[in-house]
Amino acid sequence: MMKSSVRSALRLRNAALRASSQQPQGYNLLVAARPTAIAATNLRLASAAAAAPTATSSTSDMNAFRDRLCDVALEQVKVHGWTQDAIAAAVAQKGWTLSMSGMITPNDLVSYWMDRWNDELEEHLQGSSTSSIADSTQADRIGDAIQFRLQRVVPLVQCNRWHEGMALGLKTPTTTRQQLHRIVELIDPHADVSQHAVLGMIYASTELHLLTDTSPDYAETWAFLRQRAQEYESGSATGGGISQLMSAGSVMGQVPVAATSAVAKSLFEGATSLLTPFGNAPSPMAGTNPKDYEAKK
Repeated sequence: MMKSSVRSALRLRNAALRASSQQPQGYNLLVAARPTAIAATNLRLASAAAAAPTATSSTSDMNAFRDRLCDVALEQVKVHGWTQDAIAAAVAQKGWTLSMSGMITPNDLVSYWMDRWNDELEEHLQGSSTSSIADSTQADRIGDAIQFRLQRVVPLVQCNRWHEGMALGLKTPTTTRQQLHRIVELIDPHADVSQHAVLGMIYASTELHLLTDTSPDYAETWAFLRQRAQEYESGSATGGGISQLMSAGSVMGQVPVAATSAVAKSLFEGATSLLTPFGNAPSPMAGTNPKDYEAKK
């Protein structure tokens, strides 16, 4: 009985050895590595699932995910433009469920980055030392602030995508008005409403110049900006020249290539209309802040 059991065990062992010897070279290594590969895949899927919100996620978690999606989507904008395709590509890149791409729209994406870049401008201005501010002219401070803010969009200008973002911004005038108003208030918080309007047009015209600039490191755009900032300082210091700077045609005429483009002209006029104050009765596109219309005491 014992010998029969031993013989049976030996037969099973020999059969197993023969089967093993017939497998292709490297088979055992592949088999051994398979659990590790499966584990790595499961880990990636688990990480993606953990990052995405669920039906039970809190509002703060949902907002945090939207912000994360906007962060990832910006790189895809360079390929797909400010479109839902860019958002879907960002979701696919992170391994999230495709339905998550419906959590934000292209307009949301533009608005998020406008706010993000404005936050960076505020941090930049707060980080400037008191001594450097005291030693600089008003034109220098304005030029530095506008240049810093516009440098945020340079990577999108380089891939010919920022004009699309500008056009989308004009489709949400209330939000864009608030964002542009914040820019000019950060640039010169002590300016009055007329001066803010001038700063807004300087900003918009410089942004438009940037879209068409082919000079090394955008040197012509920054020279254009410095000239406009000096004109602003001269006008605000002497009490004259503001009305001339307020003329959209005057500023537009300083933009060389874009002045001949109907699309660029439309973008400029749309942007400046969000900043220009309106006489006595405000219209939906006039002014940038409710206090612009408060009676002067």
